[in-house]
Amino acid sequence: MPFLMLLSLHAHADDEALRQMFNCDGGFFRYIAEPGKAIPGLPVTVENGRAALRMQPIRDQAREMEEDVSGASEGLTSLLRHSAIEQPVALTPQWALRNYVEEHFYNTNGPSDVNGVLETYTWGFRLLGQRDMTLKQFVAQRPDLKFSCSKDKGGVCALYRQWDKGAWKTIKPSQQYADVPRLLLIASKSDPKHFSLECSLLVEGERLPPQLIKDLQPDWALNF
Repeated sequence: MPFLMLLSLHAHADDEALRQMFNCDGGFFRYIAEPGKAIPGLPVTVENGRAALRMQPIRDQAREMEEDVSGASEGLTSLLRHSAIEQPVALTPQWALRNYVEEHFYNTNGPSDVNGVLETYTWGFRLLGQRDMTLKQFVAQRPDLKFSCSKDKGGVCALYRQWDKGAWKTIKPSQQYADVPRLLLIASKSDPKHFSLECSLLVEGERLPPQLIKDLQPDWALNF
């Protein structure tokens, strides 16, 4: 069903569903699993108070690289999967979810990374809006979160958190330490009505503790 037709239907989820995406944890999936908060047309299963999106088969991007160029994937793990959303699904009268993506990336041969090592777990929401707005207006939907926005046209807005004594602490970009686990929320805009929210859990120089991603996304399926 075209997005404009979807917008004419009654929205079964309120703006809180969208605001939960900004948390970079499982809040969105817990929220839409609550009684009365299910989103019609969204391909999910609900178990233990959490909704899990139905996903397409996992792509082994490192293997694909190796098939194209021998040796290109040396030291690299790169797994990707997309949601099974076929058409944009209305979340609110303003917003529809176009896609959801997860990726696990681990490289032991990165010349610009600490000791050549970088590991990231990334998950992102691709959103389609009914009307145009600036990127700053988009992130202003969560005024409690202090984003750093670039001034360049087509730039990004970012929120930085760092693991500190068993908790995530919001920090300034200049306070980042490469070898300490970080959780970055990146908001971007690809054209007037297409926005993305992407969360990246990462560290340089060593492996990430697997429990960190499981605490944030309990049904994470890409290997460690």
